[in-house]
Amino acid sequence: MAEKSQNRIITKETAESLIKAHDGSMALLCIYTTLTGCTDDEKAAGELCMTLADVKSAREKLTRAGLYPGTETAERVKEAEEAANTSDAVEVKEPKETKSAEAAKGKVHDGPVGMSPDIPPYASEDVTMLTQTDPNFKAVIDEAEIVFRRIPSSGEVKQLCGIYTHYGLPADVMFVLLHYCAEISSENSRKLTVNFIEKQALAWVELGITTAEGAEEYCEYMRQLRSSLGAAKSALDIRDRNLTRREEEYIISWLEMGFSTEDIYDAYDLTVTKTGKRSWQYMNAILSDWHENGKDNGKPKPADSGKTPKINVSDTMKIKDKV
Repeated sequence: MAEKSQNRIITKETAESLIKAHDGSMALLCIYTTLTGCTDDEKAAGELCMTLADVKSAREKLTRAGLYPGTETAERVKEAEEAANTSDAVEVKEPKETKSAEAAKGKVHDGPVGMSPDIPPYASEDVTMLTQTDPNFKAVIDEAEIVFRRIPSSGEVKQLCGIYTHYGLPADVMFVLLHYCAEISSENSRKLTVNFIEKQALAWVELGITTAEGAEEYCEYMRQLRSSLGAAKSALDIRDRNLTRREEEYIISWLEMGFSTEDIYDAYDLTVTKTGKRSWQYMNAILSDWHENGKDNGKPKPADSGKTPKINVSDTMKIKDKV
């Protein structure tokens, strides 16, 4: 469809992309903006009988997909105009392979500013194509929209594309990752960012977490760990500050030995009785002895239940550093 006198064109490629998107609001706004050239959301809302929020949402989706009139590359616009001037049919050309597509195949690249150097750069064309051709990645973006409670920006979608393709995390693992990062950000009263998601994703890859079951197991382990750290902090009468890294390392090592919060409190009580202060080294010596020989009251040394993932202290602290 085109007005040749004003070079207002909807290419066959754009039309096919709109059909695949299954979004009537996107298609309607694209047609309206292409025909009228109007970019005023309020005016468009009135003339299309849509709410302003729906218009803005449709525009953001079109922009993210590279379909909003005026966001196409100059080369593609020129090709479409030439085709419209010579024929009613528009030849659809396969997009040229960009540097990011080459990078995805393992070629050397330089990462863009703001992205991990391990992740290759991804051009808008590549991300758009992946969104349209890979339903799993499209599902990841839709889930991200739910988690962020807004439509992810084009830059955020590119970073998610990098996590999905370069790190090779399956869609079901990324679903768990997105919600876990949202949970952590909420607990720490922080804004959820894709940079944080990327750091967590890299940590998961380094830990070998590549299945949804493994991801859920790890998340549950970390929830229990955070709860246990809080309980141990209260048992040790630390109320006016956060635990230091070294203190967390001590507590985590005791928890991984199988000790309960009550055991840690018993060691703390004995330490204060013997030394008159909270000595972490003294507590560690007591708990290490109990782990080897059992508590003085005859209680057997704790046994490994086998229900938590085998993650050592250094790995756990590596994850906490990324929070």
